[in-house]
Amino acid sequence: MKRELCIEDLRFTPPQLSPSDVLSGLRQSWGLEGTLTPLAGERDQNFRLSASDGNSYLLKIASPLEAQVLIDFQVAALQHIESRVLELSVPRMIAARDGRVIQSHADFRGVEHSMRVLSWVEGAPLTALPAYSDELLISWGLAQGQVAAALDGFSHPGADHFMPWDILNELVFSPALRAYLPDYLESSLSSRLEYLREQAMPRLLQLPAQVIHNDGHSGNVLFDADNENAVVGLIDFGDMVRRPLVVDVAVAMTSIAELRADLASAAGHFLDGYQQAVSLGPEQLGLIYDAITLRSVLTVQLLSFRAAHAAAGAEKILAEDLPSAMACLENVLSQDRHAFNRSIGVLD
Repeated sequence: MKRELCIEDLRFTPPQLSPSDVLSGLRQSWGLEGTLTPLAGERDQNFRLSASDGNSYLLKIASPLEAQVLIDFQVAALQHIESRVLELSVPRMIAARDGRVIQSHADFRGVEHSMRVLSWVEGAPLTALPAYSDELLISWGLAQGQVAAALDGFSHPGADHFMPWDILNELVFSPALRAYLPDYLESSLSSRLEYLREQAMPRLLQLPAQVIHNDGHSGNVLFDADNENAVVGLIDFGDMVRRPLVVDVAVAMTSIAELRADLASAAGHFLDGYQQAVSLGPEQLGLIYDAITLRSVLTVQLLSFRAAHAAAGAEKILAEDLPSAMACLENVLSQDRHAFNRSIGVLD
């Protein structure tokens, strides 16, 4: 279903509670004390709590505009994953004193916010690495595949919500977002976007779907500090949505495209790991390049949109995130779709 771009849909406005206010809520509901370190967040206000009990925790404060069903969806998905046997580390919900994992906390104006505490996942993000080895790509793929397998069979009323970072919501084709693409890429992108809209998108929407993580970029994938080739954790489950598995693969591949010019070869290694946990049929494999293209275009559009609308972290977006996204997009556009497919064993 086509959807016109709406500024309200693209909310990137996390709350701005003071640390003292946040600590008061933690003390009252969880009995936790400690030091807060602010963390980045598109829609939630996030902190790392270095607690007096010697542990670290992740604190998430949702915007009052966030629908409760979406918060419940994220909590339920993590609890579902926790019920599965999974070697990979993911955040776990920490119950408050009353046994509930979601607490309501009023700021100084009396506005209610949903507050959650999660376990802290140890590890360093892949953004810290200057290159991605084949061995790392296999481990990365296996990690993403394990989470996809853990989410298989999970359902929730919030799973089909509108998510800006969902490549199948068709925002990527909206005239308003097209305006955020660089002029020098417009000619090369025009025919590709037409192909994606008319041919690839209908096929992608017909694929079997399940709840996916949908945010496995390099900043959310953690490696072992003692072994740069081993992925040990996956964080940030705020972009989950019910979509085909190929969409999940595309998110990781856009990060990989920033550092691996040999995108098809890199995809092959990633898929070697991914399919140890969950299989992708020929139909999904044949649409991976198209999904990567959609994700790389949408990433440039949304980052440009956020920077233009003075979203939190606009300086970092312009200095770091957007140049990386542009490098990814240029790499993806330089690939031949048919050669890519042949490389990963797909016959067009």
